[in-house]
Amino acid sequence: MIGDKAVRRASQWCYQGTWLIVTRWLKVPEEPPHLRGADDQLVRSFRPADGYLRYLKFYFWLGLLALDVCLIIGWLILLIALPL
Repeated sequence: MIGDKAVRRASQWCYQGTWLIVTRWLKVPEEPPHLRGADDQLVRSFRPADGYLRYLKFYFWLGLLALDVCLIIGWLILLIALPL
């Protein structure tokens, strides 16, 4: 899907820019730490499945939509109760 690739590329660009700012501001190394003394054969790294990440993203947008609806209702109540 073309849109999915564009979204992934844009999110990676934003993440890399944010990470660059954080590493320079907090003066932390850009590379992940290396476990000293650990046998590299025993250390394994895991990433969540793409479906799980889409699931989390769906609930994020659902929560953000609920927050936006609450804010709009609050503004409407204030607009009606206290007109200019």
